[in-house]
Amino acid sequence: MSSTIAFDTFVLAAVAEELSRALVGARVQKVRQVDATTFTLSLYGERGGASTLLVCADPRDFRVHLTQVRREPLPTATQFLQAARKWLDGATFVEAVLPTWDRLIRLTFRTPENETVYVFAELMGRNANVILATGVGDAPMIRAVLRRASGGERELRPNATYLSPPGTGDKPDPRTVMDADVPAAPDEAAKFLAATFSGVSRFAATETVAKAAHDGEGYAAALVSMCADADAGRFDPHQIGDADGKTIGVWAFVPRSVPAGLRFRRESISVALDTFYAAMSERVSGADERAALAKALQKETAFREKELASQRQTLAQAERADEFERWGNLLLASPLLVPDGGAASVTLPDLYADTEGATVTIALDANRSGRENADALFARARKSRDAAEYADGRAADLADELEQIAAIMVRLDAAQTDADLEAVREGLEEIVGAARVGGGDKPDKKIVRKPFDGHKVRTYDIDGFTFYVGETADANDHLLTRVASPSDIWMHVRAATGAHGVLRTNKEPTRVPDSVIRKAAAVVAAKSQSVKHSSVVAVDITERRYVRKPRGAKAGLAQYSQARTIDVTPKLL
Repeated sequence: MSSTIAFDTFVLAAVAEELSRALVGARVQKVRQVDATTFTLSLYGERGGASTLLVCADPRDFRVHLTQVRREPLPTATQFLQAARKWLDGATFVEAVLPTWDRLIRLTFRTPENETVYVFAELMGRNANVILATGVGDAPMIRAVLRRASGGERELRPNATYLSPPGTGDKPDPRTVMDADVPAAPDEAAKFLAATFSGVSRFAATETVAKAAHDGEGYAAALVSMCADADAGRFDPHQIGDADGKTIGVWAFVPRSVPAGLRFRRESISVALDTFYAAMSERVSGADERAALAKALQKETAFREKELASQRQTLAQAERADEFERWGNLLLASPLLVPDGGAASVTLPDLYADTEGATVTIALDANRSGRENADALFARARKSRDAAEYADGRAADLADELEQIAAIMVRLDAAQTDADLEAVREGLEEIVGAARVGGGDKPDKKIVRKPFDGHKVRTYDIDGFTFYVGETADANDHLLTRVASPSDIWMHVRAATGAHGVLRTNKEPTRVPDSVIRKAAAVVAAKSQSVKHSSVVAVDITERRYVRKPRGAKAGLAQYSQARTIDVTPKLL
């Protein structure tokens, strides 16, 4: 497998499908140019809310996709930016299409004056470019060019007619492939497909061969089937990693040529591309930070393992509480046989034994009377039970924290950027506190992070208690896996899709007033689209320790136990 996987036509087709689905009717609110080869469009639409579209014509990192990464704009407006603002500000997104089966995407907008504006993103390697054009028909007029081009077979200047890049459409369409033309050997077949057909990268050709083997069909049928899936918008975006844990590319479908452990499904092609290029742009350089975090994780793991063993020992000793209570009762049941001080032990009939005539020897405090020894045994039994109740909860907390720390260790192993390391540190600090993490210098570059990593989480203050509500599936997942502590109260509408709520308890869930819980549950119901108009809604409530995200489950899916249900009327604060 190569070091990186190229942004190819199948990936671009997946982007076009996503943009046409997510952005139709969205209005351009702002145009920003990030650098000489990259600009972004901020859009807002009733269907998808606020979105940012990134268009990049960098010769190595050319791409188009939605992005969540905030980028600083250039301090001065370039000629391209001025033209883009003139034609695109206030324009409505219409569609994204691939005019030919190649790395050329056409984004269509309509201005408030009903003029048609095109953004042609030509993602052709060293010749990558973006052209802004207006007009209708096959010969729109160029208004601006992102990268200056000199010479060549076509004019790329304002007021010239836009023509497709030279060579576009020269190769046969992959849908016309015939089995008889493709070599039988897998390697030769992959080379032939990549060299012969338009829009088929070497990785796409390798995937065609792997798909043919997986589906039990010929190479031609596999490629035609893959094109048919793209035409129908049937994509399954994945990120691809290597044996070292680095993300090396994105593919529009399940990558059959990649081992299962190195392919990772993503919710959309844009999410896959956004995270991949973020990792590519800033490979890990914080070796000191990584080492400090690894040391802190090992320290916290050892501490919790030791304390967990202690709590389990307490639980084992607490099993004798019934025995201490029986001994106390036996002392009281035979007052004439118990010395009133001065004895180290006493042997009494065991009234609890199944065997007639059985006896039991009970250790005594020689300085206490028989009644005082019985009271001491009763107190010991109560103390053991109280300790067991605490130890049971503490052991559950420790086990949960060890699980979270183990997950953070995995994230540390996979961290590739300063932002990744900062997220690892924050995740550990949420469990153990900033003071305990300590050690190591943080990266010189200050990373400004959005609250909750930018996820849509609404925060409420309910009578002094902090309450969080997720507004999307990803936000719900973030609350469950990154925000909630084991003893926080988690809630969700019963038997319906909806928002997740997390109520901070400061490790004392039993002290949260019922009135606060009911207000929080009413907010969760009001934030759950499927039930918010109901007069009465059932909301399940449990502690975070009893909630789990199934392995491999999609964002926002959770399983829980030991929940109680309350009925509330949906109401926002």
